[in-house]
Amino acid sequence: MVQWAERALSLGASGEAQGELLLLRAEARRWRGDLAEFGRCAQIALRVLPKGTAAWHAALSEAGRAARHLGQPEDLLQLDAALADAWPEGQASAPAVTAAASIALDLLLAGLHDRAEALHRRIEAVAERFRDDPSVSGPIYRQRGMRELFAGHLDESCAMAAQALRCYEQVGDLRRACIERCNLGFRESLLGAYAEAMARLRAAVAEAERMGLDYVLGFTLHDLGRVLWRTGALDEARVVQARAAALCAAQGSRRGEGWSRTYLAGILRDAGRLDEAEVEARRAATLLETAQQAQVAARATLASVLLARGRSAEALAESREAVAQLAAVESVEEGEAMTRLVYAEALFAAGDRAEARAAIAEARERLLAVAMRIADPGMRERFLRDVEENARTLELARAWVDDDAGAGSAE
Repeated sequence: MVQWAERALSLGASGEAQGELLLLRAEARRWRGDLAEFGRCAQIALRVLPKGTAAWHAALSEAGRAARHLGQPEDLLQLDAALADAWPEGQASAPAVTAAASIALDLLLAGLHDRAEALHRRIEAVAERFRDDPSVSGPIYRQRGMRELFAGHLDESCAMAAQALRCYEQVGDLRRACIERCNLGFRESLLGAYAEAMARLRAAVAEAERMGLDYVLGFTLHDLGRVLWRTGALDEARVVQARAAALCAAQGSRRGEGWSRTYLAGILRDAGRLDEAEVEARRAATLLETAQQAQVAARATLASVLLARGRSAEALAESREAVAQLAAVESVEEGEAMTRLVYAEALFAAGDRAEARAAIAEARERLLAVAMRIADPGMRERFLRDVEENARTLELARAWVDDDAGAGSAE
């Protein structure tokens, strides 16, 4: 079908037919991982197609995905405005709601929370009408799941991802099901459910490779590499993460490459390869300059590497910047606990024990607030025990705050 589309375009197709062919080309380029061409074709299709049609909404969704991966938040704002202008006030169509769910997710990942929330309210106002249509409810569940993730509701985020996965499987959309399987595996890993996450992510990698989905393979590999790292398989984690970084770089995905290099820096740090770890952390922070939420984790990772190198003053400066950035963006998909922990450790290493105690106390308070939102007691216990930065935060808070307070009262 793609070959026929290319042939028709070469013969001079025009008007709406040209737009639909360009949309087909854009989708094909996306799955192959050619993000620059994907974004270009989606934008042209959007200009050519009649506004408000199903194809126009599909092109808008694709343009939003490209803008997110390529680090172009200003394009996302323009797409959000175009969607609002075309929104049917009477009865929103399935294509309009599907596009809204996609753009809302992209806005959230770009740190544009207010715009994402406004679009979320618009979606929720009509979502009930599409409850029995999995082709629409799948994207809605996917967007809800990302929103829950940023709100710190990890178990609900997993539940929404599982619902989205079922919807995509129900309609036979194997490519989007593969993406959602990866999303679910990543969120399971945030809860410390590493065995479940590992199995799911290995399956997603195998599916992406079988279907030739380079676009999906890049971020699926970096999520798998993260779990391998967290379970101590440092050699395999390094190989997988380096492959993910190279693939994302070849695709032009600054966000994907930035996350991969953030994880790679942590892997190299834990393997004692501190020179290489610092290089990767700095590269990650640069790549994520237009993705401030993601850059928080990159900067905190850099601070942890500097701390491991004994450069406590530099580590403190970097971790202080990361904490300030965390406050500015309000919420992140991953890395808050690690960022607060590294800041407390950097303060302690710099000799500021009072501030270190205050920082670790705040880190524990924030961590326990997230934990209390996890309904299942066993899942909550695993989250606090098996996720390294969570366990370390609780350990230091007991040593620096609780034990010191006890010693002080005994005196």
